[in-house]
Amino acid sequence: MKPLISYDDNLAAGTYWNNDGYTFAVLFDKADSYYSLVSIFEEIIKSKLIASSYFINNHFVLNQYHKIIQSDEQHYSFIAKMGNFFPAHLLGDLLDEIEDRVSAICQKKVHAKHPDYDEKIFNIRIVRPNSKDNNPLHRDVWLDRLRNGINIYVPITGSNELSSLPIIPKSHYWAENELERTEKGAEVEGRAYTVPSVIKINKDHEIIRPNPKDNEVMVFSPYLIHGGASNLNENITRVSLEMRFWRK
Repeated sequence: MKPLISYDDNLAAGTYWNNDGYTFAVLFDKADSYYSLVSIFEEIIKSKLIASSYFINNHFVLNQYHKIIQSDEQHYSFIAKMGNFFPAHLLGDLLDEIEDRVSAICQKKVHAKHPDYDEKIFNIRIVRPNSKDNNPLHRDVWLDRLRNGINIYVPITGSNELSSLPIIPKSHYWAENELERTEKGAEVEGRAYTVPSVIKINKDHEIIRPNPKDNEVMVFSPYLIHGGASNLNENITRVSLEMRFWRK
């Protein structure tokens, strides 16, 4: 059985990182652009918290989100109100810089517009410490609409070796018969997820946690198995930018 990626548009093809399925790079030429991105995320989340009647004082920082939103019920309710995805125009001129950098890393022109939808969006991911906020192990491309693309992960706050996005290097070239997965969206400890999840891996593997720093981006194949680990920090919430791109 051939791997799914062999049928699709592999945007990592021809790059030095195609074999592993992921890489790191500096995101913005100027660090000020990165801090502008962080400020955009702070403003979005703070405004949504205030709109949901949470008290936010002048000393609030995003990596202490879990002190405002303390229970699973509160968190899931807040995320449902806030939404997972936001129009990319909220990123302003930073959107062009991000698209240009991801294009350079992929050595081909890409943009954030889905080929079937006239929209560009990004995802704000919030993962509280010692919580169930993370997705289980999965491939994004088990949802057909996410095939043929490339993903990025950008730390905003609280991302470190205990909380960054886990991946399995080289797994984008694994055939489907080397895995066992749920048929539809997974359910873990009573929480439903959109994407199917890995049940069993029938080969030797290693899950690692690449750790991009401030103003670094991790670019990775959506055919790569990723997710499946919680934020192990005791008192730090992780917030990250997650975004997808397709050939332009």
